[in-house]
Amino acid sequence: MNESKNNHETPTFGNVPLPAVPFMAKWKGHYGAVKVKSVNGDKAIVEIRFADPYLNYEKEANTKDLELYPEHNCIPDSFNGHCPVCGRYCR
Repeated sequence: MNESKNNHETPTFGNVPLPAVPFMAKWKGHYGAVKVKSVNGDKAIVEIRFADPYLNYEKEANTKDLELYPEHNCIPDSFNGHCPVCGRYCR
């Protein structure tokens, strides 16, 4: 077999190509936004993030359980500093 290993296919969620990592997504196993740090096949490493960074931790997730956010510019609300679209802490 003479197959080229330089053929890089862009990973997808359904028919939507993934953005470059890291990116924010919704995850079934968590109530808010998670930061997707890497994608390998049908598994992804996600970072559960909190306002206090020392509470952050990583976990493995199935890509079927992740949902991409629409393209937007984060505008944090004045009360708690979280974006109303993606839930990311933006302060």
